[in-house]
Amino acid sequence: MGGERRSRGVSRERAILSAVIGLLGEAGYEAMTMDAVAARAHASKTTIYRRWPGKPELVRAAVDAYIAGRVLRSADTGSLRGDLLSVRKLPARGAARRRRRQAGAPGA
Repeated sequence: MGGERRSRGVSRERAILSAVIGLLGEAGYEAMTMDAVAARAHASKTTIYRRWPGKPELVRAAVDAYIAGRVLRSADTGSLRGDLLSVRKLPARGAARRRRRQAGAPGA
């Protein structure tokens, strides 16, 4: 039962952090509300406030997780030089992926 609860907690946290990133992109920091985060993540505000004391801490956690996820997916090439070059190319890869998605190309 402990593993199941932990798994739910991890997936709930991911949903909340993902909701924050989406709302930041759509509405910006000032317009983003905890109510909107809770609604989008299908979580209660109590659940959110149990983990993060306020909006600044929640946004910081979401941005940190977003950046860490993007960097870790591409960074481990086996050498420091390779890792740094890989991270440097992230913005270009993201832009190319967005262009493919907009054009409806496969592999987007």
